[in-house]
Amino acid sequence: MPPAAAATFGRIQRNLDYFFLHGLGPLSLYRPDIQALRASAPRIVVAVGSETVGQTAHRTGAALAAQLRIQPVVFPGDHGGYGPHAAEFAAALHAALSGR
Repeated sequence: MPPAAAATFGRIQRNLDYFFLHGLGPLSLYRPDIQALRASAPRIVVAVGSETVGQTAHRTGAALAAQLRIQPVVFPGDHGGYGPHAAEFAAALHAALSGR
């Protein structure tokens, strides 16, 4: 592994306790107010990654969309598809936010 990559992974490993305690913990307890979201004026777009079918991120996005009675919008890649699929992701984002 290149030294820069090893250093990055080392930083990530050292931050995992903080992430689980202060990031993932509170996030996993969050319950959206479905009624308030359904009644909101702005259009809501729920996105899922094309490469995450069957994974937790995809299942939760699909479940939220179902509760909101909307179809999820499929974006290229996984939950970080904006990186490796930047151009395709940008096109999908533009289409989703412009209502196409």
